[in-house]
Amino acid sequence: MIYHPYLPLLQLQLVAVFDIVSGCIGITLCRGNYQLPITKKANHSDATGFNMRVIFDKMKFMGSVMPTIDMTFPLWGLAIFILWTIAIVILLLAVRIRHLSAGGSVKDFATQNDESLLWRLFRVQSNLVENLPLYIGVVFLLTVRGVSGIAVDSLVVVYIVFRLIHSAIHIAGIDPTFRLLSLVIQLVCLVALTVLAIF
Repeated sequence: MIYHPYLPLLQLQLVAVFDIVSGCIGITLCRGNYQLPITKKANHSDATGFNMRVIFDKMKFMGSVMPTIDMTFPLWGLAIFILWTIAIVILLLAVRIRHLSAGGSVKDFATQNDESLLWRLFRVQSNLVENLPLYIGVVFLLTVRGVSGIAVDSLVVVYIVFRLIHSAIHIAGIDPTFRLLSLVIQLVCLVALTVLAIF
């Protein structure tokens, strides 16, 4: 069996057997060709009969066998993407609350009007949610394959920068042509990163 340091969970199987009658909990952790049995007497069980100490020991063991991964450019890009999406959601919420407090209707939220900040923010938020899985998939490929380098880092920076520019153009209501150009650049970056990850 091949062990890949980035995918320990693929080779780590957890089988928990709870013996209610004897009051014992047997936990066996199997990884690769190893067998690491951990069995403890359930002297300090809670109301459900589960020994919490055994559960905590199991979690500590799993944490010790799973290697940590340093933050790379793709991962930093993912963190920025997620934070930006959260910021847009908060901004959209604030604008909606202000709209309602000014006597507006909830029906206005779904009204397609490029002149409305409400609608533009909604479209930006939807666009971010639609594109986030694509970038997560690319980051997953790069991480699992262990691909890195100047080319990868540069493409990630360009992608994230134009991802933010795309949102800013949309929010400001600037000419959609610039938004389209930004989208094309992002797609090129994603395709290039995918190719680098695969080949």
